[in-house]
Amino acid sequence: GMSKFAALGNKADVDEVDMLNYLADDPDTRVVALYLEGTSRGRELMEALRRCASRKPVVVIKAGRTEAGAEAVASHTGTLAGSAEVYEAVFRQTGAISVETLEEFFDASKALAAFKPPEGDRVMVITSSGGSGILAADAIESRGMELARLPEEILNRLREELPYFCVIRNPLDLTGSAYAELYDKAIGLTRDYEGIDAYVVIFGDPIPGAFEVIEKHLRETEKPILVAYLGGGDVEVEERRKFYEAGIPVYPTPERAVAALYNLWRSRRG
Repeated sequence: GMSKFAALGNKADVDEVDMLNYLADDPDTRVVALYLEGTSRGRELMEALRRCASRKPVVVIKAGRTEAGAEAVASHTGTLAGSAEVYEAVFRQTGAISVETLEEFFDASKALAAFKPPEGDRVMVITSSGGSGILAADAIESRGMELARLPEEILNRLREELPYFCVIRNPLDLTGSAYAELYDKAIGLTRDYEGIDAYVVIFGDPIPGAFEVIEKHLRETEKPILVAYLGGGDVEVEERRKFYEAGIPVYPTPERAVAALYNLWRSRRG
């Protein structure tokens, strides 16, 4: 959930520097999400970002990156938007996580609030939709991460334990015949392998029991499990409700789940 929300307007008395310094010390806030148009206190902002990001993740979306956007910022709050390149350098130096869209802003914030960052960038994809698994693989590589390489020992174990129709590789395709117990087995058989740092699990069909499987494994491992739940009518609505009430983020597409994982990984790299 959201612990605090502050709309600063034209920042006549309180600005982003004040809020960052306050939220850095706020025990109820695990992640800080900052929408920023510009600042009149550049050095103080840099110090506040560094202080806050050293204590908890800070996600930033910088508006006014283009000439047209900068003009809109000036008329909106009277702020000078400044150079996008300079701001990006500041975010990198201070450890803030910069994103470009509101979608990624919220998706990253949810992931950072729910999970610890992965130890590395090796991702295991488990899916009931072959096409969605391929899209996830593309997104993983395009973000600079990699699909985990499974040793023959684990591949053989998967072949022995899973039905013949499953495609044994990474992405692991359980096919449209998948059900919750297959996801449970697939995660359980691979979870302790040190060559996997994180999971993207795609429910490409209405899978009753999806929540119970993910919740169980999140209790038993610190590896993040990012969930994409695609269309599925009433079953999807019910499963999403259970995920939401447990504070486990669910993403509507494989690409958004991968993007959230990428920003989680970025938070570890600093």
